[in-house]
Amino acid sequence: MQAQGKFSRNFIIGVSFLIALVLLYFGVNFLKGTNILKKQNTYVVMFDDVTGLYPSSPVYVNGYQIGLVNAIKMHSTDPIQFAVDINLEGDYRIPQGSYFEFGSDLLGASTVSL
Repeated sequence: MQAQGKFSRNFIIGVSFLIALVLLYFGVNFLKGTNILKKQNTYVVMFDDVTGLYPSSPVYVNGYQIGLVNAIKMHSTDPIQFAVDINLEGDYRIPQGSYFEFGSDLLGASTVSL
């Protein structure tokens, strides 16, 4: 009788631990600004200067946010260029001839606009 009670207690502890891990995973992704439940397309954009641009900075089209900056990496040193990974939500298609601009919003935060 005592073995069955210990088994059910250990089972409950194990299930609780797994639920806590899943919540931690979703919580960390939420704080990073990524939504793993939505389809996202990733693009790499090259910039010469990324002053004030950080991961999780918004990407706008005509004032509407369509994505976030995912990562910033130095691509080359001569000339210095930075590769900016941008995640766009949904099935947003970039028309041919479009370009990304690096700028700031009204409060001074850096943004990327299409």
